[in-house]
Amino acid sequence: AASLGPLPGPVHINVPLREPLLPVMPPAPLPATAGRIKHCPSRPTPTPETVTAIEAIVSSGNGAIVCGTDDLGPGFHRAVIDLAEHLRVPILADILSGVRGAGAGGSVPLAHPDQVVRTAPAPDWLLRFAGSPVSRATADWLGRCKGRPQVVVADHPRLADPGGGATHVVRADAAALCRMLVGRPAALGWLESFQELDRRADQAAAALCADDGAFEGTLLRRLIRSLPPETALFLGNSLTVRAAEWFSGRSPARLRLFGNRGVSGIDGNLSTAFGIAAGLGAAVAVVGDLALLHDLNALALGTTHRLVVVVLDNGGGGIFDHLPQSGLPEYQEGWLTPQPLSPAGAAQAFGLDYAKADGVGAAVDTVLAALGRPGSALVHLTIDRAASLARCRQFQSIHLHGESGS
Repeated sequence: AASLGPLPGPVHINVPLREPLLPVMPPAPLPATAGRIKHCPSRPTPTPETVTAIEAIVSSGNGAIVCGTDDLGPGFHRAVIDLAEHLRVPILADILSGVRGAGAGGSVPLAHPDQVVRTAPAPDWLLRFAGSPVSRATADWLGRCKGRPQVVVADHPRLADPGGGATHVVRADAAALCRMLVGRPAALGWLESFQELDRRADQAAAALCADDGAFEGTLLRRLIRSLPPETALFLGNSLTVRAAEWFSGRSPARLRLFGNRGVSGIDGNLSTAFGIAAGLGAAVAVVGDLALLHDLNALALGTTHRLVVVVLDNGGGGIFDHLPQSGLPEYQEGWLTPQPLSPAGAAQAFGLDYAKADGVGAAVDTVLAALGRPGSALVHLTIDRAASLARCRQFQSIHLHGESGS
């Protein structure tokens, strides 16, 4: 029941065993219990009083909708987009929420919310779904909105409000609430102002990802636009998921996006991806070289499951290039921690197909070809870390109201 409920996840069961831990056959077969109890998941329906209270808030001015890292499914995607279109407010959706690739969403779900919020005005109210976003910029923007009504909606009791900005907490089915809300639309031009900032951000991202050079942002932007509908894509922790958040924009088709946000850093990323492949038949995982090393033994699952692993090899923990730790004297050995790992040797040791791509186009083509074959594969793309950092900084220095920064 815990693994299938409103807040699904792993279940840890402790089984104490008596020593000396030798096999002892019971005198008779143990009674079977598996399958006897059927779990019937249900989600709380919003009460009329709740709907009325939230409608008063969303009718009080110009607002915005924020969707975090939880993918609540196509029903929610459609419902929240319909609500945003009616209220004429933007949706700032995390890459892992799936809302950006919901199909008919048009430009209401912003393609680059992380960039837009750096210059966007503060809304009069916020409606928040699906947990907390990955983006630090979005989290900071939510922090600047403290004191304004912020309604956090979830169908479980765990409050996703690390910044402490929530003023109202609603325990209800998110899709049902979206369908029941009406509210008064925002002022003319409010949504359009966000969409114009977003259009400029997407132009900048497209320009920085236009060539075939090995860059995390280019790889993720093209891969997300190239994968077949309903493909399962796992985005590794640290720099990988952030590069996807910054540069990928919208996907033309719905993908099934997964991540391990807030779970265990880069540990267990490959095991998670193989678990997804086991459940869905096949999957693609994009991870860094250290994430590969931290879960190397998981490649043994490649003989029985179909997973295409893309290794973005930037020679260590590239995320720390973006953080203050990069200026420390012990940065190289204490934070970056480059390792003499051979992805080719790892693939050979575990019996996976291996390809070293000489550019983003070749990497994406190799992934698509590998998806059409049985077994698992490892696609290796070497990244120039300094060049990657320069592109990221160039993107983040862009002033959407004017010229780009230096």
